[in-house]
Amino acid sequence: MLTTILVFLFTLTILIGVHEAGHYWVARWCGVKVLRFSIGFGKPLFGWKNRDGTEFSVAPIPLGGYVKMLDEREGDVAPEDRPRAHNQQPPGRRIAIAAAGPAANFIFAVFAFWLIALLGTSVARPWVAPVDAADSAWSDWPAEPAEIQAVNGQSVADWREVHLALLNRLGTTGEIELTLATDSGQQYQVSHPVERWLSRVQDPDPVGELGLTFWQPDRPPVLGDILADGPAAQAGLQSGDRILAVDGNEVATWIDWVQHIQQRPGTETELQVERSGQQLAIVVTPQADTEPDGAAVGRVGVYATPMDTSQYFRTVRHGPLSAVGAAVQETGDTISMTLGFLGKMLTGQASVQNLSGPVSIAQVAGDSAGFGLVPFLSFLALLSISLGILNLLPIPVLDGGHILYYLVEIVRGRPLSERAQMIGVQIGIVMLIGVMVIAFTNDFNRLW
Repeated sequence: MLTTILVFLFTLTILIGVHEAGHYWVARWCGVKVLRFSIGFGKPLFGWKNRDGTEFSVAPIPLGGYVKMLDEREGDVAPEDRPRAHNQQPPGRRIAIAAAGPAANFIFAVFAFWLIALLGTSVARPWVAPVDAADSAWSDWPAEPAEIQAVNGQSVADWREVHLALLNRLGTTGEIELTLATDSGQQYQVSHPVERWLSRVQDPDPVGELGLTFWQPDRPPVLGDILADGPAAQAGLQSGDRILAVDGNEVATWIDWVQHIQQRPGTETELQVERSGQQLAIVVTPQADTEPDGAAVGRVGVYATPMDTSQYFRTVRHGPLSAVGAAVQETGDTISMTLGFLGKMLTGQASVQNLSGPVSIAQVAGDSAGFGLVPFLSFLALLSISLGILNLLPIPVLDGGHILYYLVEIVRGRPLSERAQMIGVQIGIVMLIGVMVIAFTNDFNRLW
């Protein structure tokens, strides 16, 4: 729990800092005097000032941040400082300052995806197991494993791309079409009818809902490395031995072998083993290990023989220059997907139960950090994009609302009245509170 909280705070600090830095630097570039740069709300925990008099501070409520600029509407301004007041800037500059925060979030996402492209990732090619024809709405599905090559005509190269392509179909009515290719080279076109597909489902799993499961060949029950002084070594098992049976039960795969051993902690177990063409009977007693839930499972101290999985996985890695293009494309695709999903929620094609609040975000942050650097960077990029898009919504009190006001000012030739702007702010606050209530409710329902 403590790790999750710390990772969550670290994540927020990065993304809020990036967002506010965008506002800060463009405000400076436009000649506007910045009075305070704060990460978090409330009384500052600590801070410092630069030579221009800007106070940088960190506050205890990590739900956002702000850049406070010199403004005649918020206090007296010395005559010599009036040209540096925010309200004295032309609308174009004010739009640039407001848009700089979300833009910084998008640029950060490009940077994160660039690092991921440099580091490289191993992705699973979308091989699927045959579906049960009797229980499936799929038409003409092949009886052998196949690789998904396209979803409704959109080419896909891994399971993530399959997942994203299917998410784009949320709330639609019609057919989902897949192009499949088997190991023998045959191609198939299969389809599945849908009607307002998953429009009311929380946390939809489009792959699972269609009955698609990842497939790769079963690992044979052939022993690889054997731990010295473990039960297997003491019983005389050797690397290369093939397990044929456990207590008379036939063993066909490595999973079968593992399950049989796990079910026999501390129990003398007879194995049928094939070694160099000969069959042997060997007795082994699995040691009893205790799982976190208190259950005892058997272990004998062996590893599986390495299996060539290159046909089912691929490593994606770029050089410094090609990684830029890959990162920009990934950012663009993610922005497009996020906007599409937001549009589906607004039109009822996707459930608002998919909104996540701080509890869910904290949980995902902790989990992704535990999986390693690449998953955490990917999470940071996705959350940074979401933050950028959220702030660009044309809702007063958000950056998008300010931009809307400035655009209206350009069209009218004069700004909206203070009263009109205040009414807009009040409406915006009510809308944001409504969204927060939905998000917190969804968090509560996920936990309980």
